[in-house]
Amino acid sequence: MANRSFLLIHYKLYHHLDRLKKGQAKAQCLAVYLSLMKYAWKSKGYVCAVRYSTIEKDTLLSKMTVRRSISTLAKLNIIKVKRLASANEYKINPTFLIEEKYTREHTKVYDRTLKGIRENTINKSNINNIQYTNIDKIIANGNDKDSIVKQLADTVSLGDLKLDKRNVYYCKLAIALKEENEKPKVELNAGAVLKDLSKKTNMNYKMKVAYNKRNSIKPWENK
Repeated sequence: MANRSFLLIHYKLYHHLDRLKKGQAKAQCLAVYLSLMKYAWKSKGYVCAVRYSTIEKDTLLSKMTVRRSISTLAKLNIIKVKRLASANEYKINPTFLIEEKYTREHTKVYDRTLKGIRENTINKSNINNIQYTNIDKIIANGNDKDSIVKQLADTVSLGDLKLDKRNVYYCKLAIALKEENEKPKVELNAGAVLKDLSKKTNMNYKMKVAYNKRNSIKPWENK
């Protein structure tokens, strides 16, 4: 098997695991997922057959933790598990995969599906020419998801959010929040609302309304 130069994690996957509500469980699932991705190649349709012992060795997790993490990943529809004679077969859900391709403008790392080919030399001149936007800087600060989305919605224009192609996940959330915030707000007159509420809960007023209904009296017609 050819050496790999990188493993990729999609934002969708990273935040899909937020529903676990426990940082340790999320970290363990990510470790097991990365171990599976080490063997699930694009050329094989992101399918691999791996023993628990191999995943244990990769992740330094116990067998029980590995089994529990695999069960969690399957329940969250991140992987599909098929029992084989001496191992399990795992298929990665393509929804959580990033398209793999050779990207000249960032690095000189070849598509990892090309067996036997690996070039790790970073093209520094190309990296220095990358124009980092305010969106990139906000996300790079490392805040939690909600804080990043709020800051993007508050400080970046709608046009720039829609044009960004490097941070689609965060920009999509920020656009939704920004559009929600820009909807016209209905201002209520608190004094008038309280006065009306007080009037309707007054016993004399209730008795008067009941009397008018029984006698088919419509006070507004006499004005």
